[in-house]
Amino acid sequence: MDEVWTVKRLLDWSASYFKNKEIEPAKLTSQLLLSHVLKLPKLHLFLQFDRPLSASELAEYKRLLLKRAEHEPLEYITGYTEFMGLPVKVAKGVLIPRPETEELVVKAEHYINRMPGVQAIVDIGTGSGVIAIYLKKIFPDIPVFATDISLDALAIAKQNATDNKVDINFQNTFFPEYEHLSENLPLVIVTNPPYIRTADVATLQPEVKDFEPMLALDGGEDGLTVIKDILVKALNLKCNVSIFMEIGYDQAEDLRYICEKLMITDVTLFEDFNHVERIAKIDIKVS
Repeated sequence: MDEVWTVKRLLDWSASYFKNKEIEPAKLTSQLLLSHVLKLPKLHLFLQFDRPLSASELAEYKRLLLKRAEHEPLEYITGYTEFMGLPVKVAKGVLIPRPETEELVVKAEHYINRMPGVQAIVDIGTGSGVIAIYLKKIFPDIPVFATDISLDALAIAKQNATDNKVDINFQNTFFPEYEHLSENLPLVIVTNPPYIRTADVATLQPEVKDFEPMLALDGGEDGLTVIKDILVKALNLKCNVSIFMEIGYDQAEDLRYICEKLMITDVTLFEDFNHVERIAKIDIKVS
């Protein structure tokens, strides 16, 4: 380009371009992409509106802009996101953390603080590792296990744990394997399992269905396959178990029904910020 492209001009043009491509929020997307290319905090863009971009900066910005225009998630383009204020690497092999999962860990944290003698915290289907990492930061003296059947996800989760300076026992399995499990101390499971019905996957936004891993999304025909598996396996443990679980927006009654069939009576559902029951607390007591 022979003409001068300043920060402000490029942001204005990009916001209009993204809006025409139905990429929202258009302005914020432009700001975050340019912040990433220029390696500047987003706020600093507004202090450098008149700064001209070099040819190499423009070329890199155009490359990323075209990726986002094809609905590739911003987090995959930049390679990172934040979860509860913690920096997190993400890539196509892992689910992008969402606000609902932040609500899940906040709820789990609240109750774990009131539970004496927790022997371990388990994150089933850890993905990028954010649940395990956050809870290990908050409860450094409690052993934390994190499982995933995806080796790609585990590689990213391990890197995130290293970057955030926490020690987590990662396992390439669905349900954790324990060397020692005390019958007298409670175990806590915190999980965001795949819960989308197979038939509903095709209706998801392109950013989700075309880029995020199906392994972390598809919960089977009824969306409850993995949820049921977790509950059945937890019932076979020889200690008290408290499960904190994220579920789909319309699965509260289904979960209550499943628990009733499994003779699990202590089930509490919490509303998310949209006033939808999306977080479950399920307590299983050893008889």
